Amino acid sequence: MAPEGMVNAVCVDVIDVGQAMGLAPDKLGRYIVPSKNKAHKAKARCKWVFELEARMEDGRPFTQYIDMPASLYKPEPGQTGQTAKMRDQLDNWGIKLPEDLGKVDLTALLLGQQATLRIKHEPDAKGRIWANISTINPSTATVEPSGEWDSDVARKRIKDRALQDTISDVVGAVKSDTDDNDVPF
Repeated sequence: MAPEGMVNAVCVDVIDVGQAMGLAPDKLGRYIVPSKNKAHKAKARCKWVFELEARMEDGRPFTQYIDMPASLYKPEPGQTGQTAKMRDQLDNWGIKLPEDLGKVDLTALLLGQQATLRIKHEPDAKGRIWANISTINPSTATVEPSGEWDSDVARKRIKDRALQDTISDVVGAVKSDTDDNDVPF
């Protein structure tokens, strides 16, 4: 688990989660990811991956990611609503967005950018402790990417997990729709 606190890092990958899952784009070109919570709408999601200055016992750098809805919404004066998490993180980080937000290439903007991450150790509902990025700030330190991060493997892992979740959902639905006397086929 990555160390808690302020840690220098470098962005080594920007992943469109829906595209990595193999989903087809909608009519606006977004890769909409279904929510695990059935009460929430599907959203385009993005994952930023960082290599940390801190090293594991074997000398490899820790990697840490933040996953969030891919929205750059920021209310104008007089508008209601909340600034999107992605926009808020970019603003904190000091990343300057182009005037035309319809043509933002996050990979070009973020890959190789230095950052100071605030990592918090937080429990989940099952009591497991996770290291989560709470904020991304500018960094004056330089962290060189190790070259060990494999983008293709990361995208394959995302796709495999999505497929496994889909299979689990289908099997769970079949089991809940049948009783001991029913034959599902």
